[in-house]
Amino acid sequence: MTRSEEKELEAVSDIVPFGPWLLFLLPFLVYGRFILGDELANADVILAYRPAHAILADALRRGDIPLWTSTISGGFPIAFSEYGWFSPLVWIPLLIGGAQAGYYGAVALSTALAGVATYGLARTWGATRIEATLAGLIFSQSLFVVGGAPLLNQAGAYWLLPALLWVVARTIDWHPLAPPLGGIVLALGILGGHPQVVLIAALPAMMWAAVALFRDGEFARRMALVILLGGCILGVGVSAVRIIPTMSILDASVRQGGLSDVARALGSVSPLDLLLGLLSPSFSMSRWVSAHWA
Repeated sequence: MTRSEEKELEAVSDIVPFGPWLLFLLPFLVYGRFILGDELANADVILAYRPAHAILADALRRGDIPLWTSTISGGFPIAFSEYGWFSPLVWIPLLIGGAQAGYYGAVALSTALAGVATYGLARTWGATRIEATLAGLIFSQSLFVVGGAPLLNQAGAYWLLPALLWVVARTIDWHPLAPPLGGIVLALGILGGHPQVVLIAALPAMMWAAVALFRDGEFARRMALVILLGGCILGVGVSAVRIIPTMSILDASVRQGGLSDVARALGSVSPLDLLLGLLSPSFSMSRWVSAHWA
């Protein structure tokens, strides 16, 4: 494509912003066969996610959110963070489409948000509309994202990362809607995935905001970042919606029945492990660091 042709295409896109619409609608075509009735050949999806979200879809239409079910493994705390049990981004597709179409609709929605957020971030960093659209396509339609999004807690991380970076970039540019948007984005992320997955996805944005806060000499920008922090604190507070109700099912867990802290933490990751894992991609750690893996 010549430079003149690129300018003509940019002029058209100024009138019709096809990039964001393409990035938003394309995932619904990619997952369309599953929305319409096919099943994804993935053991986690077939054995865990689909049955759980069938229960949630039925419960939502009755105006209920179950915390426990006796229909899985003889008894299971189904209000599990991996399932996005308290996320509006899961509720809305399930209410509209039901168990089958709603579940894959939620997968497509998260993938769509990943593409649109990447587009917005690229535009904020100075990319043209064509370049930003290409960036959104490369990220949201990569095998990593398209293949991982059917596990909804991963899908939440894929859109949360570019969305929070976009919010920080707009806050530094002193956009008035960025701080409250940051709170909304973080709240949706927390409601939709594992806390540790949210932490990993939010960490780059947190580090960028912290560096900008102490390096930027302009008072207005510093105040904007402080306001963003306040918005994010309010967003974190929304997590009480998912944490407080689930406290009531702790007594029903076998891990609560007199097990030691080490035994109860089996399969989890300690904070020190998390930090070392971020520094060491090999995740090769000494046993003394993580006794419950020994």
